[in-house]
Amino acid sequence: MAALRQKYEDEMKRRIRTVKTTAADKDNALANAPVLSTVDDRDFGSRRAPPPTQTTNVVPGTKVVKEHKINDELNQHRDLAVALLSVGALRPGLSLLTKHPWLSSRYPQLADIMLSHLELSIDPVYWSLSPAVKDPKLAATYAEPLKRPEKDKGPQIKFTMTFPVPPPTKDTQLLFFFPNFAERIPVCSSVDDFPQVVGPMLRIIGVHAHRHIPVFIKLCRIGRASRQEQVLHPSLLLFPV
Repeated sequence: MAALRQKYEDEMKRRIRTVKTTAADKDNALANAPVLSTVDDRDFGSRRAPPPTQTTNVVPGTKVVKEHKINDELNQHRDLAVALLSVGALRPGLSLLTKHPWLSSRYPQLADIMLSHLELSIDPVYWSLSPAVKDPKLAATYAEPLKRPEKDKGPQIKFTMTFPVPPPTKDTQLLFFFPNFAERIPVCSSVDDFPQVVGPMLRIIGVHAHRHIPVFIKLCRIGRASRQEQVLHPSLLLFPV
């Protein structure tokens, strides 16, 4: 585990060095110049000739053995965290992520799972601010299913162990194999529950919050409504100055 973390940190340092070098050389014409060709431009025949290719001597009647790529990203801690968070076991899953906080940064799948749980947690608070409540007719129009031909029987329902569930296709509708996971997710009844419920989730998600834009929009609308209410009633401040 320590070796995998060191590899991740080295990779991030290499990326930072690459970005800094690119930013420093973007105005350098010599650095942005393409690689010079080794072919003499005055030789018209050499420019038309195709580049030489390497040929391998293969004995007739023999099969080419493909080399199996060894995956050095085997990480039982990641797989265990994904399994625990997918079924709603937040307490052991978060304890594992707090012990290895770099996992959520290295594997965005963990942030996707937490964003899905976060949406379930804030839905009761967001329901009164949802445009579907203010304009139910327009929301019902967007919620109408697509029209299908009469001979089409509809999508086939299949169970999956992938969470969050991939979007449906024309012929397949995927369902998570453990639908009772929602019963294990803490739900916010008001904005007062955000520091205890939403705050820890956002610390795990970090910069990957952009991977689920609808959740980000819901948080912004809740924050705007809460701020407007706090301006009218200063005693309702969650974090007094």
